[in-house]
Amino acid sequence: MTTAKMTRREQYAAMTRAALLESARRLFVEQGFDAASVDDIARDCDVSKGAVYHHFRDKQELFVEVYRDSERKLMEAVMQVHGQQLDADPWDLIVACSQTVLRRRAADAEGCALLKQASTVLGAERRQQLDSELVLPLIRGLVQLVHDADRLQPVDIDIAAQLVFHILSESSMLIAFSADPQTSAEKVEAVMLRMFEGLHTKS
Repeated sequence: MTTAKMTRREQYAAMTRAALLESARRLFVEQGFDAASVDDIARDCDVSKGAVYHHFRDKQELFVEVYRDSERKLMEAVMQVHGQQLDADPWDLIVACSQTVLRRRAADAEGCALLKQASTVLGAERRQQLDSELVLPLIRGLVQLVHDADRLQPVDIDIAAQLVFHILSESSMLIAFSADPQTSAEKVEAVMLRMFEGLHTKS
């Protein structure tokens, strides 16, 4: 089955949308959400203000898409680790994926800048909802693997996955708001792995 080619208009629309997201990302990081206006984003992208509203309902929707894209790239790095270690012990796999989240977070200054703004711009509940859509299915799958390998303590799998998600979410916030993300990530990782050990059975 062949995929229909995009028309020239559709190609232009897709390119404009991508350019708007890139301009918005850069301005949100450099200036902050409040200071970066829709006019600034349109001007930076060399399009009309109306073009911005053609693709996005408002500035907050632009931020949502920029934030989603940033978090999606983080998850792509985690999935790469996941794919490379499919034959690993399930517990080692969940540890490796969790470490990747923290270490990539610490190395991504732009991602940290967006994460620091996300709770204020979107509200903490909305931010966690967006994060859970991307992250929770993977965590749930990893916890299930550990359970199926008889390496999980006798606990509820869904609750365990939710708690692991919230630990990673709060750990990311600690790193993002730290003056020294790399050192913070090392300290957070040490505590996080100790907490995870309570779920692990080596028998």
